[in-house]
Amino acid sequence: MTADALLEISDLSVRARSRTGETEAVRGLDLGVGRGEALGIIGESGSGKSTTVAALLDLLGPNRRIVSGTMRFDRQLVYGPGVDLRPTLRGRKVGFVFQAAAASLNPMRRVRSQFAELLGIHLGVSGDAAGRRMHVLLEHLGFDDPRTVLRSYPHQLSGGMAQRVAIAMALAGEPSLLVADEVTSAVDVITQASVVALLRRLVSEDGYALVFVTHDIALAAEICDSLLVLRDGRVVEAGTVEMVVRTPQSDYTRELIGNVPLLDRSSPPLAASTIGGTQPTTTARVQPSP
Repeated sequence: MTADALLEISDLSVRARSRTGETEAVRGLDLGVGRGEALGIIGESGSGKSTTVAALLDLLGPNRRIVSGTMRFDRQLVYGPGVDLRPTLRGRKVGFVFQAAAASLNPMRRVRSQFAELLGIHLGVSGDAAGRRMHVLLEHLGFDDPRTVLRSYPHQLSGGMAQRVAIAMALAGEPSLLVADEVTSAVDVITQASVVALLRRLVSEDGYALVFVTHDIALAAEICDSLLVLRDGRVVEAGTVEMVVRTPQSDYTRELIGNVPLLDRSSPPLAASTIGGTQPTTTARVQPSP
């Protein structure tokens, strides 16, 4: 791993238990991502991409367990032999945005109430200070009238508005890393474009590290500096967006690209020209299939 990585995961393996026995959901995965940098984790359903971020945030279900691996955040060991500080990452150091805003927002409570609770938990602020923080975040995420948004129940917001509120709430604790798990799959194309633009801005202008989990390699190429392609829990390809899109080394990656006819491999990916910034720190050990 490189010295300037904010998040480093080494040799992560996760096993999933079912009625027929145990299977390896993630196998010996390495990755790193730094501040001001976006990493895309790509793969089809069952590839292990969501399991990877669930392991990072201590959100694995009872039928899944880590069997090997270490994790460092800002050079501090947060998971390894005798150490498990992963719960301390959630919200305060790592913000997590779920696939559907409905998973982040309680339909029975107004946005203000939910937002205020997070600010109290993560920053210890309340009252006027919390109100100012909510308004600043919502304005930064493109809302012209934060007051109306805060008074609303989730069902009164459009899909795009709800997703932006969910992102704002993920940033409430002032984390350094944002994890976005399939955040555009449940919204329309226009909303998807606005969310993509927002995530790019959070990385390029605000300096967040981003882990963007998706099955859509073209979408990841728009946002990310580097890509990690998973299949059956294994890393089959890793590198900069330009390397992976222009000169894919694995048949599986070529298949993913071939399924997106509008993905232009002859010109630099959008993310390469839009985000810029530091050289990607993403690393991975690519393992051959058995």
